[in-house]
Amino acid sequence: MEQIIFAVLLVIGAAVSVLIVLSSRRVFVPRVGQNIGSAATDLCMLSRAWPAEMEFNGIVLRGWPWSRAGELAAQYHATLESDRRRYQESDEGKAAEVDRLRRVAEAQTVVDAYVTSLHNAEEMTTQEAVDFMAGIRDATDLIGVDSKAKTIVLGFERLGFVAGVRCGDDFDGDDPEIYGRWLVGRALDGLSVPPYAIHQVFWKFHKEYQAMSMPAEAVQ
Repeated sequence: MEQIIFAVLLVIGAAVSVLIVLSSRRVFVPRVGQNIGSAATDLCMLSRAWPAEMEFNGIVLRGWPWSRAGELAAQYHATLESDRRRYQESDEGKAAEVDRLRRVAEAQTVVDAYVTSLHNAEEMTTQEAVDFMAGIRDATDLIGVDSKAKTIVLGFERLGFVAGVRCGDDFDGDDPEIYGRWLVGRALDGLSVPPYAIHQVFWKFHKEYQAMSMPAEAVQ
């Protein structure tokens, strides 16, 4: 009888110990910009003496004295993939995919129309070149859209616009013509290298160009 009581007490003691460990687990907060591999390594180091946990992109990972960074990172990616598949198979995910495909198709139509106009152009003013880039900017940045980057770059070269112009000492932020050609050159820079898209910062410079090249009441 005494042995049974002693065994029960041991089980209760072990359970209490586990509860204490779980309730006193330390929390690790990943640094801004830290990737999962680095964060998992830091979590493992923190967990060597006492269990710890962290939340990475909404996924909770728990580290124990025996945990390995590679295994934690693999667990994170597996959970991420599982969540992705679950969302894709949900009604919300299916509706989102239909909407995404619609937006890609619309964006591709926009790019194709601009490329056709470029083929037919015999000349182009700086204002027209800037307007062209503004017209395709968002479409080129959408995954699934063929930006026709090489065709656009070659087409603009034919019309006298090249990447990387009016930089350094050649740049004049007060001259609309120079600023416009510089802006077109920046857009062509983005279309010349992967991911073959015009960077979203284009809109900041586009607004500045509009302010100097158009009447104040026309700039929104």
